[in-house]
Amino acid sequence: AFLDKVATKRNVLSLFIVLLLSYLLSKVWLRFGWKMAGSSDVKVRRAYIAYASLASDIGLPRRIGETRHEYASRLISTRSFDGSALTKLTEKSVYGQTNAVHDSEIDQAVSEYIGSFDSGQSKLKRVLAFLSPMSLKRWGKW
Repeated sequence: AFLDKVATKRNVLSLFIVLLLSYLLSKVWLRFGWKMAGSSDVKVRRAYIAYASLASDIGLPRRIGETRHEYASRLISTRSFDGSALTKLTEKSVYGQTNAVHDSEIDQAVSEYIGSFDSGQSKLKRVLAFLSPMSLKRWGKW
């Protein structure tokens, strides 16, 4: 009797909608979370997460033990997906001094990698990449 009340069509549909919205919000956060960052250090790290999650969604996740620089080089050689400027800014932020990176540099680097991705992929592949769950499997491993 209890299961009959819980497993109604309305409850199942509500659960599905909540799960779908959670999934989409997670993907939006991965791709666009860098736009909502306060400091430039946080912004550049989140921008790198957006770059890495996009690459992961098209089937090119960062390998275990692979440095950011090696990863960027591999993406350039395999898919002409150029995130080298963003990778350099991320390394400068992580290994350099606090606030060593300016917002305008981050915006330019993001524009470069998005431009290189958009020019090499059809619109359908870009939409399918956004819907791919691959980057969610790497949550927290950037």
